[in-house]
Amino acid sequence: MAPWTRIALAGLTFVVTVELGSRLVIALDVGRSVTESVAPNVLTATGTPIAEQVNALTDTHTIGERLHPFVGYLPALTHVRAEGPITLAAQREAHAPGSPLFSRDPEDLIVGIAGGSVAYQFALYGGGTALAEHLAAQAEFRGRRPHIVVLAAVGMKQPQHALWLAYLLTLGARFDLVVSLDGFNEVAMHATENEPYGVSPVYPRYWMQRVGPAVAAPLLGERLYLVARRADIVRSFLGSPAQHSGAAQLVWLLRDQAARRAIEDVEGRLRGLQRFEDLEFATQGPVLAGATQSELADFQAAIWRGAALQMHRNAAANGARSYHFLQPNQYDPGSKPLSASERAAAYTAGHRYGKHVPEGYPRLRAAGAELAAEGVRFHDLTRVFEAVTEDLYVDDCCHLNQAANLRLAAAIAEAIESWGGR
Repeated sequence: MAPWTRIALAGLTFVVTVELGSRLVIALDVGRSVTESVAPNVLTATGTPIAEQVNALTDTHTIGERLHPFVGYLPALTHVRAEGPITLAAQREAHAPGSPLFSRDPEDLIVGIAGGSVAYQFALYGGGTALAEHLAAQAEFRGRRPHIVVLAAVGMKQPQHALWLAYLLTLGARFDLVVSLDGFNEVAMHATENEPYGVSPVYPRYWMQRVGPAVAAPLLGERLYLVARRADIVRSFLGSPAQHSGAAQLVWLLRDQAARRAIEDVEGRLRGLQRFEDLEFATQGPVLAGATQSELADFQAAIWRGAALQMHRNAAANGARSYHFLQPNQYDPGSKPLSASERAAAYTAGHRYGKHVPEGYPRLRAAGAELAAEGVRFHDLTRVFEAVTEDLYVDDCCHLNQAANLRLAAAIAEAIESWGGR
């Protein structure tokens, strides 16, 4: 055998061995290709969901957020274009003369949609238009023109929805119906995003990162830089042909783990710097110092219940009807038979948000029953997918595909019709 042939065979053997060995390590570590598991989770954690996972939706709604004096924050939606009968209340044009938000035409049916990212995606990507069509076909609203006004935004949680509604009504906005689709953010986000920094569950997500004291600014800046760099690394990897190589995946995984450890280190320093006794009330808010996790879960459910009740009362005082829907979630036991692909891409045991659902959702259901007893139009949608076997969830947080949004629109419209004019 010629020397060059032996060298080529040796090289090929080395490459194959490294490739197979890398794939074995990855299989033992994460169970499947990092491009199918770890990388999507990294982008979700850094605030940039993969567009393909949401029916090829653009991720322009994650470009950024801006502080708002009454709502906490609003998303920067400069590049988002709503189609059909949809208006985004967080956009400047929604507040211009002639906007449906301030319509006084009795033939217009103004429907507000409040909630977090699930409600936002529902309104923009199929569900809003479908809900408008369902309502237009109902006897009570026949002959009227439904307009969907999107109050929902990524990461929003109560009492932000209630305050956003109150603010818009104060400006003179008109609503005929207000539909809230929420619950997940209220029970899932606090433990990861506010509690580690001693901030109240009442406050918007990542509140200290938004308004933290000057002494924390360098660490907050370092954290933002590290999170952005980690996301850039994975975007570069997913855009390269090397993503199909086991060896390249292993190298990326090691780099990502190092980036994650750096973020965890700066977050640890932040926690050490700013604990309960160190924060001013404007940054910290009303907290339950020394509360057990069960007491904290009760408090979160009470916030959600109180905000829903205020929305109901405020809407009624302004000639509107408020409807409150508890959103479905895959971590709620028995809520949906997950398919194999959903279990692979949309379910992670011990998920940082999902792990709070089994304890939090029963409390929300109980609070919802109390709301109904007080006259609030509450409807539990947590079992709306109970018998559905097709793929509906697109990530391991909470988000849904278009088929799911259409199902939600039909269920919401049916519930509204069942209440009639009550």
